[in-house]
Amino acid sequence: MDVDYTYKVVEVIRIVDADTFWLTLERDVGFRTLVRFPQEFRLDEWDCPEKTRGSAYERAQARVAQAATAEFFSRPLGTLWVRSRKDPDNFGRYFAIVKAGLSFYDPDAISLGESLAEHKLAVTWPTRWWQTYDPQGRG
Repeated sequence: MDVDYTYKVVEVIRIVDADTFWLTLERDVGFRTLVRFPQEFRLDEWDCPEKTRGSAYERAQARVAQAATAEFFSRPLGTLWVRSRKDPDNFGRYFAIVKAGLSFYDPDAISLGESLAEHKLAVTWPTRWWQTYDPQGRG
């Protein structure tokens, strides 16, 4: 039996930067019981500009990206959902794909990563954001 690591987001606690955030999740564990818990996540499969390193342009774009992530969370088109990996990274964050829609698997659900990428605020991993949009900034 496959374990389903998909959760409903019920609260945004803190947005650290565009691709790292704390969320309160809700999971139906059966027996008419819902469990809520806070967790730190790192956006899976995407890289965004960094707030504390790189060029002035990258740091400015990091602030724009963080605001775009905040906008995505504050005005979702549907319910917010997270699908996470089983184990955390070296910093204790769980990698997650974030979507807004009727369900995580809704074909019309909107992905946070894709939304950021449409505005040139994220690139697919393992490419780094600065390699695509600011190659001279770290040279």
